Amino acid sequence: MASALVLPVAADASDGDNPLADYARARIADASGAIGEAARGYGAALAEAPFDEALAARAYRRAIAAGDRMLALRAARTLQQAGSLPPDGEFLFLVEAMEEGDWTESRRIVERIGEQGLFQSLVPVLNAWIAFGADDGDPIAILDTSEAGDISTSYGDEHRALLLIATGRYDEGVEALRGLQGLGAARELRLRLAGAARLAQAR
Repeated sequence: MASALVLPVAADASDGDNPLADYARARIADASGAIGEAARGYGAALAEAPFDEALAARAYRRAIAAGDRMLALRAARTLQQAGSLPPDGEFLFLVEAMEEGDWTESRRIVERIGEQGLFQSLVPVLNAWIAFGADDGDPIAILDTSEAGDISTSYGDEHRALLLIATGRYDEGVEALRGLQGLGAARELRLRLAGAARLAQAR
């Protein structure tokens, strides 16, 4: 019954740029599990109503699910301005800052992540990779001097192995990767591929 009511509304409103029509189509796609189509619909609606917080929240989650990073960033900025950015949204801004080589902004974002508390355990790893990218200090030392409890042992060991390879300590890094235990087949494969990619970059 609901679809019989909604579909004519979407069809009647489809002429020209109409955020209501885009939103209606996105909701129908969302309900049917068409995540990519839903994300595109929410994105089109958000372009016409860029300050709509509720719309931005839907666009954000569907963009994440669909792997649409640009839409996720656009929605995250709206949510940040409204003071309602989910804690995981900071990671979108962090990746953007790191890719641009803006290490000052990267550190500011990691500081916010730490202050929010939910992802506090990731802060030493994030700071270690920022130190590597910025060529500022010893990233391995950042991990090694982190207090117990600041970071889970297995997670820290994984990134320590990758950082050893990234910093040119290849034999130590490969040995550290081989020594990792109990990760599960999928996680172990991802780590080995990441390590191999680093080694390939260094030839």
